[in-house]
Amino acid sequence: MSMCVYVYVYVRMCGCRYGCAYGCVCRFYLKRHNSKDGNGNMEIRNLQMRNAKWKEEWNQYTNEEGASAPAGYENMQQQKLNFKIPPIQSFGEILARLAAKDGFTINGITKSEFICDSFSAKGYKLPMCVNNVMNLILKYYEDKEKEIVKELSDICSSVYIPGKCGAVEVRQIVEERLKYFGVKFESDVVAVADGPNSEVIVARNALHNDDKHSSSDETSGTDTGDESYIFNEEPRPQIIDYKNNVMTETRSIIKFFRKSPLKSITLQKHVVAEFGVELVLLLDVKTRWNSMLTMIEQFLKLKNAIKKALIDLASSQKWNEDNITVLQKLQMISTPKKLRSRGVEMFWVKDKGSTIPLYSVHGHPLEPRELAVAGRDRFVRIYDRRKSNKPINMYCPSFFHETV
Repeated sequence: MSMCVYVYVYVRMCGCRYGCAYGCVCRFYLKRHNSKDGNGNMEIRNLQMRNAKWKEEWNQYTNEEGASAPAGYENMQQQKLNFKIPPIQSFGEILARLAAKDGFTINGITKSEFICDSFSAKGYKLPMCVNNVMNLILKYYEDKEKEIVKELSDICSSVYIPGKCGAVEVRQIVEERLKYFGVKFESDVVAVADGPNSEVIVARNALHNDDKHSSSDETSGTDTGDESYIFNEEPRPQIIDYKNNVMTETRSIIKFFRKSPLKSITLQKHVVAEFGVELVLLLDVKTRWNSMLTMIEQFLKLKNAIKKALIDLASSQKWNEDNITVLQKLQMISTPKKLRSRGVEMFWVKDKGSTIPLYSVHGHPLEPRELAVAGRDRFVRIYDRRKSNKPINMYCPSFFHETV
C-alpha cells in the first residue's frame, strides 16, 4: 500500500537568519511506498518539529520592542505593488511566437494536443487545418507590418532634422560664420551645383528657352504682335516625357549588348579598333545618384562603335541620331559646376593634389528658392550628406576642431 502525504512548512528563501521571504509557503511532496517501515512518519515528524521551531523564532522576533520588517521587505512589497500585468496577446501573436520564436512547425502546432488544450484554456479555438493556422500567422504579420510602417512614418514626421531652412536664414548663418575669416558672402563663396533632381529643373528651363528661341525665329518674319503664343505655351510635361523616352531607348541599347555575349563580342570588335582596349557599356542604378551621368558619358564615348555594331547585327532601327543631342545636353547639365572667385583660396585646402572645400552652398533640388550650406562646422550642416557623413577634422582650421 502506497501513501502520499502533503505537508506545508515555512522556509527561508535567503541566507539571513530572518529572511525576507518569511511567510512564503512551500509544499513538500513526500511519497513513500511500503510505509510499514515507518520512515515516512518519521520524516513527517521531523518536518513538523522544524516548522514549529521556525514559527516560534518568527513570533519571538516580531514581538520584540522596536522590531521592524526584515531588510529588503519593503522593497519587495513595493515591487509587488508596481508589478504590471503583461498585455493580452492575440491569437495570431501567440501562433506567430510559437512558429517564429519557439521553432514549432505549423503541422506540429496543429496536431499537438497540449497546444490545443492550452488554447482552449485561454478561450481560443485552434483550427484543425494547417492552411488556416498559416493564414492566421500571415494575417498577424501583415497587421504588424502596417503598424510598424505607420509608427516609422509618425516618427519621421515628428522628429526635426536640423540643417534645412529658408534662404534668408541660411544667408544669415553663413554671413555670421564667414565674418570670422573676414570674407563677404556676396563675393567670396564657393558654390557647388549638383544633385540627382536638379537636372530636371535645369533641363526644363534650358529646353524651354531653346523652344522659345526657335519659336521666335520662326515667327519673326510674320510677327502679328501677339506674343501670347510664345509665353503662354507650357511645354514642360512634353519635355520631361521626351527626356524619359530618350533615356529608355538608351538603356534598351545598353541592355541589348550586355545581355548577349555574342552581341557584346561584336561591339568590342569595333571598340578595340577605335580605342585599342575593350570598354564595356555601363547601366545606371537607382541607388547611385551619379550613375546616370556615368552611363551617359560612356555611351557618348562609344557611340560610333555602338552604331557600327548595330548595323552589323541588323538592328540599326534602334539607333536614333536625335538622342545623341539630348544626351549631350543631359551630360552638360548633370556635370557639377564649381565656381571660384577672388579671395576664395582661404576656403580650400589641398591634399595629395586634390582641392577640398571647407564651405559650399547647395541649391535645393526641389525648392529653387531655398539654399543649403555644406561645411566642416557643426553649427552649419549640409543639406545633402551624400558626399561625406562625418566632418574630416584633419582638413579643418583649429577653430573647427573645438566645435566639431
